[in-house]
Amino acid sequence: MENILIVESNTMMRLFLANYLGDNHFVKAVKSPAEALEWLEGNDAALILADYQTKNSQEYQDLSQLKRQADLYTMPMIILTDNDKSEQRIHALELGVSDSISKPFSPIELSLRVNVALKPGQLRTRLQKVA
Repeated sequence: MENILIVESNTMMRLFLANYLGDNHFVKAVKSPAEALEWLEGNDAALILADYQTKNSQEYQDLSQLKRQADLYTMPMIILTDNDKSEQRIHALELGVSDSISKPFSPIELSLRVNVALKPGQLRTRLQKVA
């Protein structure tokens, strides 16, 4: 089983995602991109599933930093957007994420998208940090 890092500000959604994806994956769930960055300092994840953050906010800046961290370690990132808002999906794609899915979503669709992102054979090795 691979580690999935969930970044979701809504407590109920965070618990749902952790419980649902926790059946087939090891899951770490945090409420903000800043917490995710802190967690990644000493841990590894195969995928980041993050809630959309309003562009030009501090949380969006932290999310951008999280995306750069994901790129460094070749981790795919999926963004959860609100109510099928095209603008949020565009911002997520501009950020360079692997995929996005709109809330509300089908749990089955979420599982399929996560499985595609974690498809065996994709390069997911962590690079050694240079001191």
